[in-house]
Amino acid sequence: MWGLKRSFPELATPRFILRELEPRDARALYTILSTEEVMRYYGSDPLLAVYEAKNVIAYFKDQFQQGKHSLGDMRSDDERIGRNDWIS
Repeated sequence: MWGLKRSFPELATPRFILRELEPRDARALYTILSTEEVMRYYGSDPLLAVYEAKNVIAYFKDQFQQGKHSLGDMRSDDERIGRNDWIS
């Protein structure tokens, strides 16, 4: 997009926040994506290390900047409750 950075949308209510994942979220994302039962629904193998979660975050940040895909963090009362994928 001509070198312009896209701003990630944020949605917040008193008990719910949808925001862009950041590198600091890697450990929480790893906890989810390293679970065999969860990954069964993603159709891929569980992550084996936290650095892989950092790579996932970096990949989706890049995809968002290209206007292709995005990954958001969903929290409720400061507890991570999931992730949200969408195609722009």
